[in-house]
Amino acid sequence: MNLDLPVTAVKSVASLWNAKLKSKIMGTNHEFYSMMIEDRPAIMRLTPVHHRNLEAVTGEIKFLLYLQEKAPVVKVIKSLENKLSVQLQINGQQLIVCVFEMIGGVPLCKDEMWKAGQIQLWGETMGSLHNLSQQYNTGDQYYRTLNGNVLLDLAEVLQIKEVHVIESVKEKWSQIQSWPIAESDRGIIHGDLTRSNIHLLDNKLYVFDFDNCMLAPYLYDIAISFHVTLLSLADQDDYQKRSEHFIQNFMKGYKSQCKRTIDAKLLILLMEYYNLFLYFLLSGNDEHPYKEYVLSNMKNGVLTGFNLQKLVN
Repeated sequence: MNLDLPVTAVKSVASLWNAKLKSKIMGTNHEFYSMMIEDRPAIMRLTPVHHRNLEAVTGEIKFLLYLQEKAPVVKVIKSLENKLSVQLQINGQQLIVCVFEMIGGVPLCKDEMWKAGQIQLWGETMGSLHNLSQQYNTGDQYYRTLNGNVLLDLAEVLQIKEVHVIESVKEKWSQIQSWPIAESDRGIIHGDLTRSNIHLLDNKLYVFDFDNCMLAPYLYDIAISFHVTLLSLADQDDYQKRSEHFIQNFMKGYKSQCKRTIDAKLLILLMEYYNLFLYFLLSGNDEHPYKEYVLSNMKNGVLTGFNLQKLVN
């Protein structure tokens, strides 16, 4: 995202944390800047209110504050006035500003991540977060929920005209709504716990970018991680073998922390729902390398040919 903000204005915002601005970092729904607070590297995030309002950001921050004393997650840094977030106007744009520590370590590179131990650690990390989420009291905080109407609204904004696609969204969402999901199987999830949002440091995976956190079935977190990871394997000759290797080891790690039984049919349904979301995002980009895989999933179903029940339980 490029908000086209004057450097002087961004420096002024950074001064609220007594920080020295370093450089701009690419972001999708936000604008990010690296900076130094004394000798402490940090990341400043500027979020347009049309993407996330203050209520939603406050919910995200409070969940992070709860987690950061119990799990390896990014830490929130308060401003000089002891504020966790600040809403202000720059160049006529209403923005919400938060500052986080910069996570050390390294991302899971494509080669490293296929080691069984790394995959299991990924699953353990998610399982641990889900356990903590189950104990978290949301109180009166606002959290987005998994909502098919949001996907239909997105289709309208993106001018998706294919009737069969819209009907598929309605069908999948109706099935999800009617699925008997116990209260203990839902809570605040990360919403994008993929390779791009975890760093390996001292044999731990540190999690950041909780922007997509929401109140949803825990299985939706798993569905997103599976789907995005399997997308990255779509062009591999040994796609099924590597996919099964990933799923088995991820679930081995997950179930070492979280003992719940995995409903394979619901997991597939949630992956198909997420696949439609990706189709919308890629609708204007026919050259995207994932487009063919997403279309294939829409035609043939997600994980066709896999014995998912055996792989996840």
